[in-house]
Amino acid sequence: MDSDHGSDEDDFQGIVTQKAPTGDNDEYYEDEDEKARAENFDDGGKDGPILDEQPNFRPIIGHEKAKSLVYSSSSSFSRKSSTLSSRMSSTSTSISTPTAVSLLLKIGKRRRITLDMFPSSLVDLATAGHTTMRLYIATQEGSPPPISRFKFTWNRLINASQGCRELQTKLLEVQSNEEIKTILIDYVWSAVAQVQGEIVAKACIIINGAYQIPGDMAPVQIKQAVMWLLETGAFADGDLNIKARTFNKQKPFCHQVLKDLIYNQGYGRKGEGVYYPEHFKGIPLALLVITTVAIKCSLRGYVNGNKATQEFSESVFKTRWEYYFKKLLVLQKKSPVWMKQMRDGLYQDILNLANLHYLGIDEDQMKDEDFGIDFEALKVIIIAQAA
Repeated sequence: MDSDHGSDEDDFQGIVTQKAPTGDNDEYYEDEDEKARAENFDDGGKDGPILDEQPNFRPIIGHEKAKSLVYSSSSSFSRKSSTLSSRMSSTSTSISTPTAVSLLLKIGKRRRITLDMFPSSLVDLATAGHTTMRLYIATQEGSPPPISRFKFTWNRLINASQGCRELQTKLLEVQSNEEIKTILIDYVWSAVAQVQGEIVAKACIIINGAYQIPGDMAPVQIKQAVMWLLETGAFADGDLNIKARTFNKQKPFCHQVLKDLIYNQGYGRKGEGVYYPEHFKGIPLALLVITTVAIKCSLRGYVNGNKATQEFSESVFKTRWEYYFKKLLVLQKKSPVWMKQMRDGLYQDILNLANLHYLGIDEDQMKDEDFGIDFEALKVIIIAQAA
């Protein structure tokens, strides 16, 4: 984490601040499989795991307008970066000096960079980049490596500018000014912790009803129940009965809590699942992963028998993200039909819960859909009226 800029964990204030006892080892793993899989995880130095094929669509500016954000491959990123660099010599620097001074004065000693600090000429670019990053974290990679934050974030800004000449022009101007570029990147990167924090905060509320914790259990019973949930991984599986200590391993990622959390995060009044349905259709694997990780992190607040805030760290979140990412990949590889049915069913259930079932209708269905209208009968009526 860069010390010169605001900590990404600032977005978790009030959620996770006290570290749970973890024994002699600094790294906490609920089961040995998680530790082994986390140690073996290797992203090959790529930009990030692309779990599902994502739609390509162009950005329209503003919160209401920035609904289309293009995701490019690493090779595409290289080509576009070269194009940007080759054009810099002829690019206007009209926003460079005055904008940099204005931004630096607004920031002062504040650690957090907010949208209202940017001049109007950069608001659209900052908004589009931030939105792109939020979508990427929710649907592609929930825990990107901080060590590559600069390149990773710049890549998202390039994605956000595709298809919009105005944004591309602004991005070229920003590239020529390191002060503005760094500030913009810090702002867009803040979306990572923002999305993680939102999901964890919602999970902390939802788990009480989902697992009847604390319910009528004494602290010692709560501790035992939570440790069992974490050690077995039962918290995410179907047919869970905490008191009987039973669950169905043949229903992985089928607990109601996953559905409730995805619904609360993505399908509320400002939910991105509503604004950007193309990215959330069929429940991306990454969305299942980040949701599962948030629930697990929230349950850890009860490992001592009483609710307590927990210290949150990127390393803990990333370790768990990688573990469940790999688990889902195994399911996807070995049971692709089951996975598709599970994800499609989960998506449709969430749409029905949000009264947004129409978002689940694809274009092919729309072409053949008659909406219950007898068009031949309409022709007869028109002919009769003409006579």
